[in-house]
Amino acid sequence: MCTHGQDHHHDGADRALGVRIKAIRAASKETYGSPRIHEDLKSQGEHLGRKRIERLMRREDLSVQPRQRFVVTTDSDHDLPIDRAEST
Repeated sequence: MCTHGQDHHHDGADRALGVRIKAIRAASKETYGSPRIHEDLKSQGEHLGRKRIERLMRREDLSVQPRQRFVVTTDSDHDLPIDRAEST
């Protein structure tokens, strides 16, 4: 019987799973979070919960940086004439 918070029966499998999670993250240029990793593992025939993947990612300190949003730098609302000759 395990005490709360200790999953001794998963220790070996968790280590192997951690290696696979790191490989998936590396292949995705560290952009995949737990939902995408879960889908990727599911497509490979693994049956595990997303919460378990989240726990392993937290344990290994594998966080995902939010994607940088596209910033519009063009001022399209100006009063200057548009010179169409240069754009062709």
